Amino acid sequence: MSVVSAVADNNRDAGVVEEICGYLTEETPRSYFLFAGAGSGKTRTLVEVLRRMTGVLEHENGNRFARSLRMYGRSIRVITYTKNAVSVIKGRLGNNDLVVVSTIHAFCWELISGFNDDIRTALIALEEARLEKKMAEALAKPRGITAAKQRDLDEIKKGIEGFRETNVFIYHPDRETYGPGALAHKHVLDVTAWLLKNVPTLQTILKDRHPVILIDESQDTMKGMLDALMNLAELRSTNLTLGLLGDHRQRIYTDGHSDLPSLVPPGWATPELQMNHRSQRRIVTLINRIWEAKLEGRTQPAKGVEQCSRTEKTGGVVRLYVGDTKLTSEEKVHGERWCSDQMRKASDAAAWGKGEYQLLALEHKLVATRGSFLDAFGAMILLDPNAAAPTGSGDNRGPAAVQVLLNELAQLEACISADGNVDEFKATEVFRRYGLLDDMPVDMTARECRANEMLQAIECFVAACKNSISTVGDVLEPVFESPRVS
Repeated sequence: MSVVSAVADNNRDAGVVEEICGYLTEETPRSYFLFAGAGSGKTRTLVEVLRRMTGVLEHENGNRFARSLRMYGRSIRVITYTKNAVSVIKGRLGNNDLVVVSTIHAFCWELISGFNDDIRTALIALEEARLEKKMAEALAKPRGITAAKQRDLDEIKKGIEGFRETNVFIYHPDRETYGPGALAHKHVLDVTAWLLKNVPTLQTILKDRHPVILIDESQDTMKGMLDALMNLAELRSTNLTLGLLGDHRQRIYTDGHSDLPSLVPPGWATPELQMNHRSQRRIVTLINRIWEAKLEGRTQPAKGVEQCSRTEKTGGVVRLYVGDTKLTSEEKVHGERWCSDQMRKASDAAAWGKGEYQLLALEHKLVATRGSFLDAFGAMILLDPNAAAPTGSGDNRGPAAVQVLLNELAQLEACISADGNVDEFKATEVFRRYGLLDDMPVDMTARECRANEMLQAIECFVAACKNSISTVGDVLEPVFESPRVS
């Protein structure tokens, strides 16, 4: 193969960026769904489109679009699934005042925050619909509404009354909130979807702020929210253009649609990324064959784009070992060791026999088993049964009961140097980040008294952290004993 031919093959997706820019800058912009398989350069494509559409790179139509955004004080909204993905996109894009990147939860809360009456109306409507559905299901069964089912119905009714009496709703996209009016992550997504379908004013606010919304990993985006945005984009009167990026074959969470391509409206554009820049040819070939095969029990539709490897990636060996999910945890660990021994023999690499390889664990209990802390994991599950389930944000940090230990105190401990001194500036930032300085007394004497109590608690906390035999209880004791800190 000639050098020119090889370069051409590697650049088979080179026109996709311009293709998407064309959709967004047409006289009547077109929404689109970009199919982007594993290793296809999806994030790079997204960033290159944003650079052209905001005038960072010279682009006639993009420059004109950027001037229009600035003239009306608007921006392109990029929504992704996790905070890590937000950091990656921002890092590649750099400072750009015409692009706002956030998680889906942060986007929703920004849109509805402060509209307490509308939030209340939506919550009551959603819960009343759930109550009606539960009652219909119960009445359809031979036993009707049992005592246990009635308790469930009464709990929903109690929740509705609680919403009626709430004046202000609170929420934080990055952590659980507690107290009167606190909303769960799922509430915020459901409420935003409901309001976008039922409140024209919110539709207007959205398109006036962000005439273009690009959703990364759209296959994992919550069905209700994605449906609301897709329906809104179909209403030409809203002048909202939606771009979906993803691969339904890589869907991780059940929140999203299992077959998103089949839901894309006929008038939408459907560009594709065909390359797999990451994997060797034999691996890409195996991937294609797996998706072509008629496999029993497949959970995702087999439809999709056949991928091509880079011309220089001609090698690659795939060894696939298939285990039995019915085995015990101990038997599975033994099976993994057998696999590593087989790899040691096949590759003649001693690292396989020493355990010097990376192990991908796809669920928390598996991690706990492999890490020999299954008992601790089980104790946390007793505190919070939902701790092992993926959260709507895709960023599960364990039971809410231990968050003070895993989040706030972990950050405070990082403010302690090796010699035991506390960086007071960093510690103050931690306190401010979690709102612990919001209610400091105005009176200077009382303010000084509280500051001294906090400093004393920090000193005790430092002493516990420095002690190598301190228990979790020892570390938490100064925090719980000082109400000014906790």
